Amino acid sequence: MKGDSKFDIGSVIGITLGFIVLFIGFYDVTPVSKITPDMQFEMYQNKILLNPLGTIQYKTEDGPGKVLPGILGDYGNTINFFIDIKSIIIVLLGVLAATFVNLPLSAFGDIVNVTKVIFRNESYDYVGTIDRICERATKARKDGILSLEKDLEEMKNPFFRKGIEIAINEKEVTRLRFLLVQEKDAIEDRHIAGAELYSCMAGYSPAFGMLGTVMGLVIMMNSFGGGEVEAGAAPQSTAEKFSGLLSGMAMALVTTFYGVFFANVFFTPMAGKLKRKDEMEMLHKNVIIEGVVSIKQNEHPLIIKEKLMTMVPPDVVLTLQDENREVS
Repeated sequence: MKGDSKFDIGSVIGITLGFIVLFIGFYDVTPVSKITPDMQFEMYQNKILLNPLGTIQYKTEDGPGKVLPGILGDYGNTINFFIDIKSIIIVLLGVLAATFVNLPLSAFGDIVNVTKVIFRNESYDYVGTIDRICERATKARKDGILSLEKDLEEMKNPFFRKGIEIAINEKEVTRLRFLLVQEKDAIEDRHIAGAELYSCMAGYSPAFGMLGTVMGLVIMMNSFGGGEVEAGAAPQSTAEKFSGLLSGMAMALVTTFYGVFFANVFFTPMAGKLKRKDEMEMLHKNVIIEGVVSIKQNEHPLIIKEKLMTMVPPDVVLTLQDENREVS
């Protein structure tokens, strides 16, 4: 039976943004051979306004000209070489366009919450979880599993509470495990979707950096040929053309720099961090699943603790072993 087919507006948005990226790359481009000293000074002025870090001295044919002071003085000049708003827009807008085409629009609906997870440090109390599981196991062996129904409101962990609730109402242990694993897998799928979003961005970022560089090189190579010389204007020498070409090439390579920078400083680490956090949470949920199933099977609390100790990190095992020594 064929499912319902709906129009994917996300792909249209992505393709539209892709063409906008191209137009941004083409727009307001002045050939190297057409740049006059006055135009060059205006370009420097605009650059110092966008990034007022370094000092730029405007040079004329007669010698040094006006000085455009920056916040960091001469120390900021190197930083100025790497600041280019147009390159940043090409990379980020291009990445967004490709991601819109690749993933469904619904994947972007939870991007704010997913990003919050990256900057939130979550820890899991394995010792407390195992102790609470053993307490519930002791009570279930003594008064029956139905007695745990009174404790549901006191259970702070939603997954543990749901597991005990299913264990009370489900007769078969096999089906209990299946339902809990299914619930855990649904949570994991949502986590993977969030990590996939940043993984896609990490893959596309260097590609759009290279795209911006190629566009810049194509424009410069065409400009290097010269073109019509205005009446009364002296033709540029080969040295002047090469100087303009190398300067423009440096700016074109900045786009590749931003593509690699965003991929390796932001997108790839973010995707990796989401995957690590997912692994930590799934391990904690596996401990809960095994504990709930053991309670349902009416196993002894000491056996449950020994079983769960094989699933947790080594530092947790040492803590639990110390507790056992104190009890004995």
